[in-house]
Amino acid sequence: RKIYDALDARNYKAALKLCEKASKSSRVALALKALTLQRLGKRSESGAICDDLMAMPIGEMWSDTQLVSALTMALTSLGREMEACLCWERSLESKYDQSIA
Repeated sequence: RKIYDALDARNYKAALKLCEKASKSSRVALALKALTLQRLGKRSESGAICDDLMAMPIGEMWSDTQLVSALTMALTSLGREMEACLCWERSLESKYDQSIA
């Protein structure tokens, strides 16, 4: 919640510090770090994080709508709208796969 508050307040340096603390244990924080880096003008670093997250196989990660939402915001801010749509597609596939199992 603190990360979102810092982003809403446009306090990107504080948001980045919070993301760095939390990103070791939270993929949501990692996606928010990508968004924060983009807002700080560090597009290549932001894109690399998004690439790493997009490379994750379909599974439990993609059923986390908070993660998918944060990653979608980061991708959209980078002008990668098609990949943002793919996030939601993977999320739906993941939920479908879990309901079958």
